[in-house]
Amino acid sequence: MRRNLGTTLIEILVVFGIFFILSAAILMIYTSMIRIEKQVSLKTDLDRAIIAAVRHIDASLKSSRLIEPTRPDAWTEPLEVNRLRLEPLKLQPNGQPAVTAEGFPEWGTPFAIFFEKGELLRENPQRRVLAHLGPQGGVGFLRPNKNLLKMRIHAKNLGERGYETSRDTTFQFRLFNQ
Repeated sequence: MRRNLGTTLIEILVVFGIFFILSAAILMIYTSMIRIEKQVSLKTDLDRAIIAAVRHIDASLKSSRLIEPTRPDAWTEPLEVNRLRLEPLKLQPNGQPAVTAEGFPEWGTPFAIFFEKGELLRENPQRRVLAHLGPQGGVGFLRPNKNLLKMRIHAKNLGERGYETSRDTTFQFRLFNQ
């Protein structure tokens, strides 16, 4: 008795069905991983922008004195503002701080840091973008006492296919040279 070594149509259809089901599963896993990677990338970019903003503010505060917001006293409540005004420390040509004859530091031309149209900007007199926080974002500064500045950041970013990510966070800065 001789056996036929060929395959039947049903066997071929079953193999192709299994192949297509496996291909569809692999494609779904691949597309979901791409989507997740884009979401994580969007969140990472937003976190980087926030950290860049905080670093710029911190560096500015270390080498300047804060003019606005003014420090509250016993009769006034601290108010949140969206603009900082700072006076930078003047430096001599050798890099040393410039001081008066009485020994007080000399301060330079004031500059401002503020939020406008989704960007944190520094203006003195030309504008420089410090961080992109998204068009729906916002930054607020609160000075609850003489030696403390709080920075509230709301950042929002829109990605592909309507995916939206946002961060709400607060940072505190010690004001040493006030």
